[in-house]
Amino acid sequence: MGYQYDYIDGQRVEKNVASAFRKWAADFKKETGQTLHVRSGTRTVAEQQKGRDDYLSGRTKVKWADPKESSHCEIGPAGPRALDLYDSGRDAGVTTKGTHRHNVAVRLGAKYGFTWGGWGVPASEGWHFENHKVKVGVYGTVKKAATAVKSAVTSAVTPASAMLKWRWAGVQEMLRVHYNYRAGIDNNPGGPDGRSQTVAAHRRFLNAKGYAQRALGRNLRAGKWDRNDVKANQVWLASRKSNPYRGKIDGIPGKQTRSSWDTAERENAAAF
Repeated sequence: MGYQYDYIDGQRVEKNVASAFRKWAADFKKETGQTLHVRSGTRTVAEQQKGRDDYLSGRTKVKWADPKESSHCEIGPAGPRALDLYDSGRDAGVTTKGTHRHNVAVRLGAKYGFTWGGWGVPASEGWHFENHKVKVGVYGTVKKAATAVKSAVTSAVTPASAMLKWRWAGVQEMLRVHYNYRAGIDNNPGGPDGRSQTVAAHRRFLNAKGYAQRALGRNLRAGKWDRNDVKANQVWLASRKSNPYRGKIDGIPGKQTRSSWDTAERENAAAF
């Protein structure tokens, strides 16, 4: 059995979470005289991924979690349990920690299983609450289905190593000037074992500029060329002004990634 949903303020909310919210909202109104509302409830994988991609590429400063880590998302770690809230008051209220109505919301919400914040949620987000006490459908069913779909899609997409067959001469020129690349300008970045001087220098570039950190939360390491290398490159390409990459940060070197890479390679060849 999958999840069932109600709609609150036009937002989709898991049925049992919605029931607990309505009781919480009723108590909140009795004590404060203001009504409690849902700004964001359950998100689809596509909605969460778009927000994540926008964050990783710098198109928004608002931090969005990976779909598998977000309690807003259908395939979150324990199902869709998160709500972003606001209230009917004229001042900040429930959206800002430490205010009277926020303190009331935290206290009353605990009666129905709601807690403020969550894993990886900044303390500044006073509006984010999660409920980990109510039962929300059968998570295992959703998780297995999502895993099966992901596996089927991954098996059919372009491998990460395809990037190593593209043109690299212009990038090698840039790496020679700035990142201590000492081998030839030969359009040959080496094989998927990731041991070539080109790959090593290119990883130094992606780490130094922070692209790897934004894509992965860490620097790239020595080893085989894989989807993490592609993701870091997608973040780099998304930051460029000329033909910027506008796809997902998914580690798949598809047509959009190739188009942006070719532009970057040509411009580096001309510049260096």
